Parts: sequence; C-alpha cells; structure tokens
Amino acid sequence: MASEPLTSTDGHTVGLVALQLAAGTAASAPALTAHGFIAALAADGTAQADRPLEVGSGNDPAGHDITDAYWTIHCNDEADHPDAVAVAALARELSASAPRVGLGLVATFIAPCEAWSVPTEPNVPTSITTDVPVLVIGSTGDPITPYSWSQHMAAAISGARLLTRQGNGHTALYTTFMAGCTGTAIEKFFVDPTASSLPDSCPD
Repeated sequence: MASEPLTSTDGHTVGLVALQLAAGTAASAPALTAHGFIAALAADGTAQADRPLEVGSGNDPAGHDITDAYWTIHCNDEADHPDAVAVAALARELSASAPRVGLGLVATFIAPCEAWSVPTEPNVPTSITTDVPVLVIGSTGDPITPYSWSQHMAAAISGARLLTRQGNGHTALYTTFMAGCTGTAIEKFFVDPTASSLPDSCPD
C-alpha cells in the first residue's frame, strides 16, 4: 500500500494511512463496519479501494464533509499542539508497536493539529457537581476514546460511578448491544441508580 496505493472507482487514492484509518474504524465498531471492510479487501480491482475510502472518509451519513468542523473543534480543544519533531517521533513509535494502525492514528488524530494556531478557548481540567446520578462506562480496548478519558471524566464528576468494561470496540452499547455484564449493569442503573449491586468491572 505504501509503494502502490489503490485507486477507487472515482479516482481517489487510498494509501497506507487511509487503509489504516479504515481498519481502525472497522475495529472500533466491528458489528457495524467490519464486514464491509473485510469484503472490500477480498475484492478485486478498484472495489478494494472504495470501501476503505468510504469507511475512513470525513463525511456524515448525508455525504456532507465534516472534516473542517471536526478539526476546528478538536485542535482548539487541545491545549498543546505537538511540533513536527514530536509528531514524527510518535509516528515511528506507534508504527513499530502497532504496525497495522499506528501510522494511521498519528496522521489522522495527531498530525493535523501540528501547525494549528494557539487555541482561543482550550479545554481545561474541570470539576462538576450534580445531583443527577452519573454512570461513566469505559472500555479498556477502545481504539478511539481511550479508557483513561473515562477515568478522568468519572473523577471530574462528583459522585460519579465508573464501570470498566474489559473488552475491545468503541463504546459499550455499540459493542455489546446491551448484552452480557455491561448491558445488565446499565439496565440496573437505569432502574435504580443507587443500587449497590452494580459491578465495578465487566469481563465483556
């Protein structure tokens, strides 16, 4: 893919980074996107490039390009922007430790903020006090929203409970569809948010 990129039916080039992004997207919600991605890789000719390009595109379901809006918000929310040296070092590190998706993650989620101007209103650590019961659910193997973010969120909300889902995939509901330990815990929380029987961890 790096030396001979695929070309889609509409003429777009799908190289290594685009393929890795599509692979990461397929892994994040396998029940929704993995089948189409795998089928595209098994196809012949330009059909191989169409599905990865579709999965990894910056379009919403209606076909509107949301990339600019996404990066405007994302880069402004991040208080620190890595320089070219830091981005290159991270790309080498992740490419070595995760050769199938590492470079794509850096190019897609880190590098675009490299040359961004100083944020005007970046996100800062905060604390929230609320009378509403809060259950924060984090998956240890979520490839898009790290488990550490769930830990930080639960710590920032006074009285919040953290349910750790020991499993892969993006978000517990998309991945488990209310099945197993996680789904049962969520159901119990909706019925009685103060229930002491809610687990702290689920082996899903």
